[in-house]
Amino acid sequence: MRRPTTLICLTAGILLGPIGAQPLGSGGGWVKPDGVLYGMAESCRKPAKFHFARVVKMIPEVQQIKREKPSEARKQLLLRKANQRLQQAIREAAQAGPYDCVVKAKAIVSKPPAKVVDITRELIRRVKK
Repeated sequence: MRRPTTLICLTAGILLGPIGAQPLGSGGGWVKPDGVLYGMAESCRKPAKFHFARVVKMIPEVQQIKREKPSEARKQLLLRKANQRLQQAIREAAQAGPYDCVVKAKAIVSKPPAKVVDITRELIRRVKK
């Protein structure tokens, strides 16, 4: 049981890397800067949040890593695909919303500038495609 938790933490660290070409700001004060995964929190008027760990564990490549325990090289390739899948899902959900910023739910530290919509289920649906 300890192994999947470690994998999720490792995966989360890798998936937090480059989330696309979106510039990351200081977080606008209401969210931690590393919690902004799309858009800029400083100018956010229609924010969305999601539960990162719930979405990550539903990504097919992450599930494959848990099932197969691949070599390190294969694991890195699968994580890259998982990262791309997550980035695409966030971008698509933000544009469909339309939301001008998407943040991790646990990164919110004070009152946001507007009501924050939870898009966790939407992202899970999109990463499963």
